[in-house]
Amino acid sequence: MQINKKTVYGILLIATLSANLFLTLQSPEGTVGLSEGLRLWLEQLGFHSNFHSFRSNAHLIVYLVIGTVLTLYGRENGWEWWQILLLGFVLGFLDEGMKVFLPTREFDIEDLVRDCIGIGFAVAVMSFMNIKAKER
Repeated sequence: MQINKKTVYGILLIATLSANLFLTLQSPEGTVGLSEGLRLWLEQLGFHSNFHSFRSNAHLIVYLVIGTVLTLYGRENGWEWWQILLLGFVLGFLDEGMKVFLPTREFDIEDLVRDCIGIGFAVAVMSFMNIKAKER
């Protein structure tokens, strides 16, 4: 049995969205512990950051990954770049909006902007790479 790209990208998309949902629904203690552990590990590698900026900028990285996988999946389904971008923005909004209903979380417009920047950068880079690949 051979698995096609659409299936692989779909599984990756479900996995990345599930990981993001896990992070969103995580307890405050779990979130702080994970963030602080990652920050300390990065400090050992020479990357220094304060706790708040680390947590805020993590949105860029998480949504860069989501945007990359979403772009791969969208292209396999014939979606246009703007459809992928719009869906990514909607996912970011839903993720932040869900926090309104969680007792220990809050909607943060700065995090939403970072989510959108991560998605936008991923879609732009993947589109640029696609254009360059077609030129060859």
